[in-house]
Amino acid sequence: MRRLLALSLLLAAARAADAAPALYRILPGAESNLVSFVSKAPLETVEGKTRQVSGEVTVDPADLAAGCRVEVRVDLAS
Repeated sequence: MRRLLALSLLLAAARAADAAPALYRILPGAESNLVSFVSKAPLETVEGKTRQVSGEVTVDPADLAAGCRVEVRVDLAS
């Protein structure tokens, strides 16, 4: 029983080490995409929002301590 458990743990650890970073895409035009901002200056306040957003999120499940990479692109003309 102990050998089976040890073998299972060893295989699980080896599999996690071989895992490639996961890539998640932020699809442009998706209804759930929304970027908004508020810029307050002494004489004016400017507010904006757009759904013209795209990008990627990359996470390495084998090395969560390393963090993740997030890239978001916003069409400023929208």
